[in-house]
Amino acid sequence: KKKSGLLGVLKNLVRRLWVILIFAAIGGAVMYIVTTQYIEPKYHASIRLYINSDGTYDDLVDVCGAVLKSESVLGEIIAESGVKYSWEDLSKMISYRDVNSTNMIEVTVKSPDATEAVNLADIIAFILPDRAEEVIFESKVTVLQFATLPTEPSEPNLGMNTLIGLSAGVILAIILIT
Repeated sequence: KKKSGLLGVLKNLVRRLWVILIFAAIGGAVMYIVTTQYIEPKYHASIRLYINSDGTYDDLVDVCGAVLKSESVLGEIIAESGVKYSWEDLSKMISYRDVNSTNMIEVTVKSPDATEAVNLADIIAFILPDRAEEVIFESKVTVLQFATLPTEPSEPNLGMNTLIGLSAGVILAIILIT
């Protein structure tokens, strides 16, 4: 007699648990291999700056970020560092954010080379304060933290990608069994 309903489906899944485990192992292994062999690791290096201004700017961090992402400042960073990136490519490697909704800005450089990420971040720490002060009148931009050399890549997240592969394997097995 064929069992129907949710109870029947659950019993069928338990009976074929070995299939689910095999699919999970295969999915996890595939994502592990793809992550370690085919996705280029990226290293993140960050600096922090504080923007002190007597002016009436609504968002000092966005003004400072716009200065950082300007073609002239990116060109200056490229010239100082000697990297072979275009200013557009370098712009994609750099991100910024405010820290806890304050006048503090964190600038992060993402690169496939840890040393390059640190060098670029530290060059930004030397160039950006002067360029921002030229634009944000009556301001003082102070470096609070220079970059430190990352010991491990920030991307890709091997554990998360493997877990996604495991989960995809489980889901696929359940769909096929059901």
